[in-house]
Amino acid sequence: MNSLDYFNKGIFASAEDLEKLKSAEKARLILISDTHGNEDTIINILDREGTKSDAVLFSGDGLADFLNYITISQYEKELMECIPPVAALVMGNCDSKKYVLNLDAGKTGSGFGFKKNPEQYLEFFEIIFLEVCGKKILLTHGHEFYVDFELNTLLNFAHQQSCSVAAFGHTHVPLIKESNGVFLVNPGSASRPRMGSNKSYGILTMSKNANPIMEFKNL
Repeated sequence: MNSLDYFNKGIFASAEDLEKLKSAEKARLILISDTHGNEDTIINILDREGTKSDAVLFSGDGLADFLNYITISQYEKELMECIPPVAALVMGNCDSKKYVLNLDAGKTGSGFGFKKNPEQYLEFFEIIFLEVCGKKILLTHGHEFYVDFELNTLLNFAHQQSCSVAAFGHTHVPLIKESNGVFLVNPGSASRPRMGSNKSYGILTMSKNANPIMEFKNL
């Protein structure tokens, strides 16, 4: 479960949980992208997968959906328990860079009472990096890498940054492709699939001594 007490550059996680993810022998990651206003998909996916996963990676175009989930979770313990220890989120071309979030919404006691709980301004980015099982993951939406048209720009950037995995969205089409030791993974859209695909998300299994394994799941 994520306490949500720590936020830095698009990642909700404590330093301890980030270190555990980095040094783990094996890790299970939820990949979600392109919910486009349908926060029920976040509820559905995390209800299915959250308690048995080590992290959730959100590739943008629906940041408000994920943050609404977090807000609701302040009052619903069951939802809070479904947020994995590490939650990494990037902005897409349909998202804003900054959002207001009240992470103390559900707290009570003498320190709160009828006072207005403090709101925080959270800033998100188009690219973040995450270390999992000793390997580096690039998380992005993909529009700035022209993924609608070609994948070489994203692939070359991931290679230059010594990443083993580049997770992205934007195309609304599930994909896994390996080239020059870099795995490109796209979970598809959880809300608006394209090219005959289904509403989907991904489960990415990372291991220290094995290649990543991507499983696509339909909604």
